[in-house]
Amino acid sequence: MGLTDVGIVAIDIVFALAVVAAVSCLAVLVWATIRERAALSPAWREPAGVFGEAPTARRLSGSRVVTSLQPSAVHHHGAPSS
Repeated sequence: MGLTDVGIVAIDIVFALAVVAAVSCLAVLVWATIRERAALSPAWREPAGVFGEAPTARRLSGSRVVTSLQPSAVHHHGAPSS
């Protein structure tokens, strides 16, 4: 086995490791996206315990849902230009 053959094998191993890393990163991103979408979905609910309201519902009730990234004209405070 010559030096060229060792180089070809090394390149193949590095390429295989890169493919495995890319596929695993993609799998983690898909898994995280599915979990996040399920957590934000109104159909997803934690079961209410003995004490009533589910913890997620309590945590989300005090927060506002952002529907637009544009600043509101009502809440926009700008200094007049001179």
